[in-house]
Amino acid sequence: MRAKKIKAEWPGESSLFILKLTIHAGVGLHVVPGIRTRIQISRSLVTIHAEIRTRVAPGQGESPKFPRPCHQLIRKGRRRREKKNKKKKKKKKKKKKKKKKNKNKKKNKNKNKKKKMEKKKKMKKKKEREETEKKEK
Repeated sequence: MRAKKIKAEWPGESSLFILKLTIHAGVGLHVVPGIRTRIQISRSLVTIHAEIRTRVAPGQGESPKFPRPCHQLIRKGRRRREKKNKKKKKKKKKKKKKKKKNKNKKKNKNKNKKKKMEKKKKMKKKKEREETEKKEK
């Protein structure tokens, strides 16, 4: 994750300041509850305006350092990285189902042949009978 701009603006001595940062979209943001945030998305950048209470008491001259929640505010896209690092799994090829061999195929073929032959013989006999009957008439 690369933050493009990090601007911290805070009014004078108050203990409240606004953290404004712009990050590339799709970085995986985690906003801590209890912090008022406004997330703005434009093109490929995300701007977060977050009001964070600092540990610096008002009246102290030093400028507030980024408080703890600020680090929690943006969590680097760990899951995205892990995903990227994982080696791409090869897709398993689906095994083609082997067609069951018909064991009776030959038997059936022979049976059918025999049946056909018998039918032919019967037809021949029938024709011959008809012819002989015609001749007799």
